[in-house]
Amino acid sequence: MPTASRAAAAPKPTSQASRYGRQQAAAAQARVAAVAGIVAAYVVPLLPSPIGPFPNPLAAVPGFAPELGPWDWRGYLWGTLAPSLLQPIIPAGLLGFPHPALTPFLAIQLGGAIFGLLVILGLIQHLISLYAQRTTPLAATHTYVRLRIPGSARLTPLEGVTLFRTLHGMLPPANLAQGSPVPLTLRWTARPEMPVTQGVTICGQPTLLTSISKTLEGLTRGAAAEVADDPFVAELREGRWLCWADVRQVAPRFLPIAVAGRSDDPLLDALLPAMSPQAGVDMADVQIMLSPLSDRTWRLPVLAQQEALKLDIATPERQALDAKAAGPAFRVGVRLRVIAESRDAGVAMVQTIAATLSSSAQPVAGSVQRLSAGGAQALPATLPPAPALPPLALRVVFGAGAVLALAVAVGCWLWAAAGPLTWALPILALPIPALAVGCWHRRQIKADMRLVHASVVGAILPPANPKLVPLIGPWLGRSE
Repeated sequence: MPTASRAAAAPKPTSQASRYGRQQAAAAQARVAAVAGIVAAYVVPLLPSPIGPFPNPLAAVPGFAPELGPWDWRGYLWGTLAPSLLQPIIPAGLLGFPHPALTPFLAIQLGGAIFGLLVILGLIQHLISLYAQRTTPLAATHTYVRLRIPGSARLTPLEGVTLFRTLHGMLPPANLAQGSPVPLTLRWTARPEMPVTQGVTICGQPTLLTSISKTLEGLTRGAAAEVADDPFVAELREGRWLCWADVRQVAPRFLPIAVAGRSDDPLLDALLPAMSPQAGVDMADVQIMLSPLSDRTWRLPVLAQQEALKLDIATPERQALDAKAAGPAFRVGVRLRVIAESRDAGVAMVQTIAATLSSSAQPVAGSVQRLSAGGAQALPATLPPAPALPPLALRVVFGAGAVLALAVAVGCWLWAAAGPLTWALPILALPIPALAVGCWHRRQIKADMRLVHASVVGAILPPANPKLVPLIGPWLGRSE
């Protein structure tokens, strides 16, 4: 009796998070394989061949030779691969103009050269992007808006989440390649014997300022958003110290911190009382820098983690992951800033505020995500203007560059075996004196210290990896 064949089972659907995990693993393996191949291409020709002879451990056995080798492993390897690598794919001259035969070996060489060129161009773009992220925001204009909310207003933390969703659609997205400034910074500022004031710092077009101000005024009846002088900048005076610490996550970034409940916010409830200035402290300021991310792929690691731990997490942990995956995505920077009369007082105040960040702890399976402040740093609140190079020094530097380029050109002319590319050396030698004097001048004026000072005062995020380099881009620093 014939048996009825069972219909094939439908393939099990695969979630986007699962595919993301497999794609990331495959991409990591491809990067490792490519790097291993490049290293092997340089190391293998340096290995000795033939190798041996070696003593034969079985030499005492009759019929075995006393030595093994020598072994020409390179000749054997090339003899095995040469027939397939040197077989022409396109014969010489087949395309109608003089050209050598295209073999697999030549194709591999050309492909490696093109890939290397793309990597070099990507590295140049990567360095330009990092420089732009550090310097472009310095020229941006910021406007401080103070937010006043009546004491009778009853706002819940969930209304803050709604506000973030609204702001995410209003703000221009982050552009790491061009180094766009942070468009919005949330501020909490505390002065001695005064309540903590709330405000925002806006960087952008006047229409953006108007839109955000109207949005903040719509939080509750009686709320007012008014443009004012930045209170933190006003307190930067000679003789005082600027102390700060940057806040980071201790666990992988796809894990959430403790989210606000329906009626309470543990982190904010602990942070605001700790901001009350101690003795010798003129002002404490907490800023949350927000730059929206338009790419929705940021949520895939969160979903992948949630899917991997679905049997190991409790309901509150699952709700925290759901809230992170569903919320708007920002590139976020949190900075604790203090202006004090002495360095020790400022550092102690920063450490006091940083201790309250433990309220952000959120356990997820075997991990705990929370915010943690780095080491407190300090600089004078004001720095003297940086002296410029005198005009005479600039003329001497350019003259030295011309003399050096001329000397190199004469050397190339006297060197009869110089090829065409050698004449690029005078052009490369022309800026060498200027670059040397520029590096010396930057060290003399402590340009790096001034750049750090400006980034702390001006709400500039640390540079992030723009992922512009093919294949190895994820290895060149943390991305956002």
